[in-house]
This record gives sequence, structure tokens and C-alpha cells, in this order.
Amino acid sequence: MAVSWEWKKIDFFGSLRERDSFLSWMRGQIASGISEEIEPPSDEPSEHGDLWFRHIPTGSLWRLLPSDSTHGPGFWPALDKPRVQRRLAAILAADVVGYSALMEHDEEATYAEFERLKRELIEPGLSRHEGRLIKTTGDGALAEFASPSAAVRCAAEMQESIASGRSSLKLRIGVNLGEIIVGQDGELYGDGTNIAVRLEGIADPGGILISEKVYSEVEGKLEVGFEDRGEQQLKNISKPVRAYAVRAGTYSALSERLSAAPPLPDKPSPCCRSRT
Repeated sequence: MAVSWEWKKIDFFGSLRERDSFLSWMRGQIASGISEEIEPPSDEPSEHGDLWFRHIPTGSLWRLLPSDSTHGPGFWPALDKPRVQRRLAAILAADVVGYSALMEHDEEATYAEFERLKRELIEPGLSRHEGRLIKTTGDGALAEFASPSAAVRCAAEMQESIASGRSSLKLRIGVNLGEIIVGQDGELYGDGTNIAVRLEGIADPGGILISEKVYSEVEGKLEVGFEDRGEQQLKNISKPVRAYAVRAGTYSALSERLSAAPPLPDKPSPCCRSRT
């Protein structure tokens, strides 16, 4: 009779026969590539004769005690190890310049303007460049992109739109490429995210500051200029990070390339008019 994975809920087998039945089933799981036998983990209790297994899809560890164990012929579940999901991502961090002072001056107007900015500029911009909004705060936003080029394009488009008069607010933007940890709630953690936030904090008002990793990926691929800002010692980041600013005045060139094709003229050009 096939034994389901629900056997993991059993603390002790009632007999050696049950234990052998489980072990036979486990060998079938191993043959199917669902589980694997592993060496006793160094950070787990163990004794001579233990058999350790790992359920590959979940990463759970299970310990089968030796049949002559003083604990009985039991199947002893080890503490589940939470799986850590990691991936490489481009992270964009944006923040409103002088938000606290603006709120003190006119709280309702500042709040309303930032909400409009998110609704009409930030969120549509992320959608166009296939960015994922991770979260928004009272005065900023954090987003994830599959490529650094997409993140920089989106940042340049947002800054160009604001500079053209679409909002009275100004943003600082930081962009980093790095490994991130994905939490169960979908939030992102780790230096990949932290560096983007710290770069945003030292960016010029209305500017974009990118890490060297981003620069190495986008340099020569985007029609924008860069200014080497040298190595920056960022708060709570152990190693200095070389940073590059997207030069002011270069957003427009990129924005024009990203815009839709120009509309057709109201009248046909002379070369296209029919001759009488």
C-alpha cells in the first residue's frame, strides 16, 4: 500500500514493520527524485545510525532514528528550514525631495499631489517598463525590474515628466542591480534593495544615481550621459559602492526615443497629394 507524505506527522512507529514500510516508501521517493538521503546536518542533533532525508520541493528535513534507539523505532521530524528564495533583480527606489517640509507647509495639498503622482506617473511608468511595485511609503516607492536597462529607462521617463511640469514635486531616484531575498509576503530584502535606497538618499534633487553594477550593464545601451561620482560609503553597507549620476539634461533624448511615433499630419505631404 502506498504511503502518503502525511507519514511525516507520525512521531513514532508502532512497530519495526511500520518503520520498514516507511523506509521502503522513502526509497521510492528517492528513486523518483522527490526526496534524497543526506548527511546529518551539523546544526541538528544526531546519533550514530541516524538516517536523514530532505524533501526536495519544500526543503524539509526528516530524521529516521536507528531501530535500537532509546527513543524507540521512531520517525523524528527535524525542524523545518524555511526556504530562502533569492534572485537577481534591478531595484528602483524613489523618494520625494523635502517631503516633511512640504507636509508641514500644506499637508493636504502635498499628500494629494503625491497620490496623483503615483497614480498618473509612477504606476503607469512601471507598467510600461514591466516593473513591479513592491511597496509605497508616505513619500516614496520601491520597484523591481527584470533588467537594469528597464529600470533606468523608467527612472529617466519619470524625471523627464516631472521636469516638464507634470508635478510640482521633485524625486530622487536610486537604482541598483543585486541579489535580493524574496519574503513570503512578497517584500524584498538584502543589500540589493538596501543599496538602491541608500543611493536614492544621496542622489541630487530631480536626479538619478545608479550603482556601478547598473552602469556596467547599461553604459553604451542608452542614449544618456553619466557622471562618475566615485566610491560612496553608504549607511549600513560595509563596502563602498561606486556610483554614477545620469547627467542632467540627458533625460529628454532618452524620453523621445521611448515615446510613441509622432502623429500623422492633418494634411498629406506635397509628395503624397494626388495630381490633377
